[in-house]
Amino acid sequence: MTFGIILSLFNHQFYKDKISIYNEFIPQVLFLESIFGYLVLCILYKWSVPWDNAPPPSLLNMLIDMFLSPGTIKPNGRLYAGQVDKNKTEWTDLIFDSGKRASCPPAHCPLLHPVDAPREALPSPQHAQQEEEPRLWKHPGGPYE
Repeated sequence: MTFGIILSLFNHQFYKDKISIYNEFIPQVLFLESIFGYLVLCILYKWSVPWDNAPPPSLLNMLIDMFLSPGTIKPNGRLYAGQVDKNKTEWTDLIFDSGKRASCPPAHCPLLHPVDAPREALPSPQHAQQEEEPRLWKHPGGPYE
């Protein structure tokens, strides 16, 4: 997923679309890396803590519950102290990043493509039919000469 987002950066740079870099690429990278970076840190923390007294919490359920029920943690799903605050922060980031990514492209399209901009004249259908057909034979005496 990170590779695809980086490819979109190259696309935005090629078309010199700085607005999309700031409004799409940066929020996508921040959100993706914060979620999966958080998951990697939880995996490392889970490996480093001895779970002698209780079974370790499921990280899959922890990540799902973080978005389905923000601010609440099941009794057997607590991984560390302060997890509720971190989950609320991730939820808040999700709301703001999604809102920014959803509203900014429609808001900046009129800036990039104004309606009053002159357009190049497109050839009419009659003009396209009047064009000469390509010659297949270049030498004299061929079927088109």
